[in-house]
Parts: sequence; structure tokens; C-alpha cells
Amino acid sequence: MNEIGEDYECVFMQLTDIQVVAQNEFQEYIAVSEAGDTVIIDNYIYQPSLEIGAFYNINGTIDFQYGSFRILPRDAEE
Repeated sequence: MNEIGEDYECVFMQLTDIQVVAQNEFQEYIAVSEAGDTVIIDNYIYQPSLEIGAFYNINGTIDFQYGSFRILPRDAEE
């Protein structure tokens, strides 16, 4: 994702079948796609309650903070 730059910040996107592998010290979830890409599921707008090891479909906007891209789900439906 680092190659896409700021062109896609604030774009709504859908991630399918991503596996949550960890939770960091900021209570954000770290997830991995089937392709091996890592994404942070941010809690800035909404704090999801996810299980480590489970697979999810996540919708939200793309954001870039502290040197990494993340997805910001807006509510429990996403």
C-alpha cells in the first residue's frame, strides 16, 4: 500500500477475508490479507471488538498516520 501515496487517503474501501493477527498498545488491530499485506484497523472513529485469529470483511476510509496506512471503520456495520 505504500506505493499508492496520498491519492487514496479518505477513499472508502472494502477489505475482504482479512485475518486479525494482533492488537497493539493503542488498541488498534493488525490484520493480514491472503496476499500477505498488513493493515491497521484504526479505532479513531469507532472501536471495533474483533477476535485475534478470526477473519473479517472490513469497510472504512483509508488514512495515513505515523508512517503507515490504516482503515477507519465508521460503525459496527463496517
